[in-house]
Amino acid sequence: MNRQIIPFPLPIYLATFFGNKLGTEQCELRDGSFENPFFVNLHSDFGAFVLRKLSPARAPAKKDTAVNFYISVSIRAGNNQPDILQGNRHFLKLDKQAMREIEEKFRTVFRTQLSIFVSGAESERESENSRIRTRAIRTFCHNNHVIYTDKNLTAWKKMCQRNKKSAKPLIYGLL
Repeated sequence: MNRQIIPFPLPIYLATFFGNKLGTEQCELRDGSFENPFFVNLHSDFGAFVLRKLSPARAPAKKDTAVNFYISVSIRAGNNQPDILQGNRHFLKLDKQAMREIEEKFRTVFRTQLSIFVSGAESERESENSRIRTRAIRTFCHNNHVIYTDKNLTAWKKMCQRNKKSAKPLIYGLL
């Protein structure tokens, strides 16, 4: 096995959104079960960010029923970079602080994508009707296979309303 699979708990809506967007391939975990991990590599800014957040673990990661998203790291990633742990010398994990930081990046991308989609739907109708916003959010979730709750829907409607009133462009959330 040339990769280590690291459990990464995400809210279900983020796990389904990114699992769909990233088109992950199925891999076998050490315990024989199968998952579809997100492959992280050093050639992207996000991949380098994640690799720098890895810390050594005492044992290999095991499948957890509470975890719905996995990150796959090459055991050779960072061979020439001293600030990145190598998977062929250590079992790898992400600590809680690293998970929070990575999850916040995922949330930012999701919120930006959703806001842009809803903004486009509202500008097409040129109305501030809340039903158009709700319908646009549901369409976005359906198109991206996002599993959500009524609580998520309410929060996203409020977020889109705040973004519409804000003069700050959405790109600032990604920087």
